Amino acid sequence: MTDKSFLGRQILDHLKFYSDLGVRWVRSPEKAGRTASNRPGKRVIPPAPAPRTGIAASTYKTMAYSSMFDQVPSAQESLETVRTDLGDCRRCKLWQSRNTIVFGSGNPCGELMFVGEAPGADEDEQGLPFVGRAGQLLTRIIEAIGMRRDEV
Repeated sequence: MTDKSFLGRQILDHLKFYSDLGVRWVRSPEKAGRTASNRPGKRVIPPAPAPRTGIAASTYKTMAYSSMFDQVPSAQESLETVRTDLGDCRRCKLWQSRNTIVFGSGNPCGELMFVGEAPGADEDEQGLPFVGRAGQLLTRIIEAIGMRRDEV
């Protein structure tokens, strides 16, 4: 695979991701920071493009000036929804050898997130992630960067 086709695939994947989130357009970065007289300071918001067919003008104005993440639920709501949907998950054969679901802990809106590969015996027993020897090391690493486990 050439670099161009790989980059093209990545761009298409990102666009699909944003489309799935409900994003229908993204403002050009070159235009986003322009000012009226090319001086720093007053930012000019470019006028919204004309409404496309099938989109009401009032709806389009709302879309044009809103953040692409306005429609996305909060991290807390999203994680609660995912956990509720999981229930006592039996979607694959791994449920037969586990005791509990190890979903997550900490701040769902934190700036830093750790994703583990698979729960070990300690995690499975307690239902919490990163509680074994590797979890103790992770706690020390988090504390070394001036944070607490409940913040991530």
